[in-house]
Amino acid sequence: MGIFKRFFSRKPRWNGTPETYLAMIMELQTMNNDVYSVGEVLQLGEIMQKVINVELSPYQDFSDLLARAVPDFTQVKSMREQLEKHRGRLI
Repeated sequence: MGIFKRFFSRKPRWNGTPETYLAMIMELQTMNNDVYSVGEVLQLGEIMQKVINVELSPYQDFSDLLARAVPDFTQVKSMREQLEKHRGRLI
């Protein structure tokens, strides 16, 4: 779970880039529903912003981030690999 610690500080603040935040939200949405849904991504992204402070600059808001940014899945891929390792240990 160390990968999550890289993204959050002691205070609920996102430590990654807006593009990594977008990728994480997209990943969470696909964990919840196999079918990609823009509406679900928007809703989840906005809800998560109420829980943690996310600096989205230069984007105006989450919908602008979703429309204009290219998600950076580098860290998400790493997280996915770690989750698979943990699942393997549990089975």
